[in-house]
Amino acid sequence: MLRTILVCILGLGSAVTNAECNPTVLLAGQWQTSVNQKGVYWQEEWSSLDNDNWRGLGRTFNSTGTETAREELRLMRMNGQWFYLAKVSHNALPVVFALTECTASRLQFDNPTHDFPKRLVYHYQQDGLRVEVSDAAGKGFELQFKRAGNQ
Repeated sequence: MLRTILVCILGLGSAVTNAECNPTVLLAGQWQTSVNQKGVYWQEEWSSLDNDNWRGLGRTFNSTGTETAREELRLMRMNGQWFYLAKVSHNALPVVFALTECTASRLQFDNPTHDFPKRLVYHYQQDGLRVEVSDAAGKGFELQFKRAGNQ
């Protein structure tokens, strides 16, 4: 399985190699959306395993507070490049996205060979974190997170 993941990572191409970039600075901590009209909300939590590996957990909750979906997430640095791995129940293997843009307030991860999403963009804002999940052509959705406890 690790070999398959590594082949996928190597096939992504143009990842950011900027040694100054550290995507974990923007993501560290616990994040939660507001409850939407259907009573659904999302949470993401990121914590350090070591300097090159971070663990994330994305969860979706329904109106009764019951968890309805879960994503196991990882940020990992290999050979100076950062990668975002997402393991969801409907995919046999984690989906790998390469960090292709990194600024003080924006992280863009791309995987042009994946069906959906092809792009994940994290925008750090003074009042929270906006995440765009898209097909890289304008179709998709976004989530607006605030630090947990700051709802």
